[in-house]
Amino acid sequence: MQISEVISFNSYYLDPRFQDKKPVIKGNWQQRVGDNIYYQDKDGNWKQHPTLHHRQKEIIRKDLKHPFVFIGRKIFYFGENAIELPPKFQTLIWNRQGCKLNHDVKVIEDFTVWIQATYQPGILGNPFDNTEAKQ
Repeated sequence: MQISEVISFNSYYLDPRFQDKKPVIKGNWQQRVGDNIYYQDKDGNWKQHPTLHHRQKEIIRKDLKHPFVFIGRKIFYFGENAIELPPKFQTLIWNRQGCKLNHDVKVIEDFTVWIQATYQPGILGNPFDNTEAKQ
């Protein structure tokens, strides 16, 4: 994903552009996994939108440690069609959720040129956990 904007969880929750990212518990798979779940009440206390995920106290604590959202307009999402990156880009791999911000600028530039020349942006595969897509 090419990051175009960084906003707070509260701004994400309140912004009309992202209302469809709030979970709908009885919705389809995509609606159920919405990630727009945190907001602050009038006293500044964090609240959570009804969700089936991120309900354990430890996960909530980790989520709120860095309460920002990266917004991207250009994404390459591979999901179940994940690709093997060429060896020279292996340093860009982060082996867990989250992101790493201290990459070599030349590697980032080369990767950007390579991915844009090799693939079209968009959804290139279903998420591994989307059981509805497998039916």
